[in-house]
Amino acid sequence: MRKSLALVALSLCVTAVSHASYELALMVTNGNKINRYDPVSQISLGSFGLNSLGYYSYPSITLDAANPEQVAVLNGDGAVRRFDYSTGQQAASFTTGVNPYYGNGVLNITGLSNGNFVINGFPSLALDQRSRIFSGMGTQLADMLPFGTAYQCQSSTQAADGYIYSLIRYGSGSSYTYYTFVYDSSGGFLGWNSIGSSSSYDTYGSISSSGNKIIVGPAASSSGYAFASSPFGIGQSFNTVNFGGYASSGWTNMVRGHDGRVHVVQSDYNGTNYTNRWYTYDPLNGLMTLNHQIPGNEYISSIALVVAPEPGSLLALGLGGFLLLRRRK
Repeated sequence: MRKSLALVALSLCVTAVSHASYELALMVTNGNKINRYDPVSQISLGSFGLNSLGYYSYPSITLDAANPEQVAVLNGDGAVRRFDYSTGQQAASFTTGVNPYYGNGVLNITGLSNGNFVINGFPSLALDQRSRIFSGMGTQLADMLPFGTAYQCQSSTQAADGYIYSLIRYGSGSSYTYYTFVYDSSGGFLGWNSIGSSSSYDTYGSISSSGNKIIVGPAASSSGYAFASSPFGIGQSFNTVNFGGYASSGWTNMVRGHDGRVHVVQSDYNGTNYTNRWYTYDPLNGLMTLNHQIPGNEYISSIALVVAPEPGSLLALGLGGFLLLRRRK
């Protein structure tokens, strides 16, 4: 029996290696777990972290440059938990010292190339939005508030030029003005770009980069889907992104792929379940196109993309499943 199980595990590994794409999506769902997903083959590759992501719902996930085999997950309890995405095992974690981040506001984490993290959230229970840089050990290194807390950071990304671009919303009465603030990798403010104004607080809520462009998108496209892009730098103008079938409702996550494109995941709620769609933005033609519908009906709250596991990592996944089966026997 054990020999048969071993052969099955090995067969699964060989199949996975032969069909794996160059990227693996790690998607946090409202099932309080992280799903592995191959967006090219459109197949699920198991999940990990079940009920281990922290007390609050909808945590945020990012890559960890200092530990490339791991991802970091920020929860509303103020803790950042690391997981080995191949084995699913939890690794070293740290706390931001702010407990909790207020759950009714923006909450996200962005890994930087130097191993630090940009964290956006509402400390304590005050409506005092903060954007801060923490080391990989949890030490606060910078407070990114060049013009005070009225300019609320919705999300951040580090572009290929090494700078941090933060999507900012400033509310005045019933009008909201959107900007990108530009920082160096240490959190030093360099300048800003104006995106435009809207009567909706969720017109823009996500940011990423592709090629030599910054791209911003909606937090929730129920108010009308809006994507715009601009070149890197300061004092740049944003232009509307063209579409190829983007749905008019849902919540949006954006992530930069290793192929130079931005991938957009949209979760659309129909009153019972969620329909999840995968879109791709190509900076060369400025077009956003629908690729496919993601299997499953859970809400996807955050996403990270890693280079697809090497055969050894996939073997670990297969052997992990084999050992689980063996334990049950």
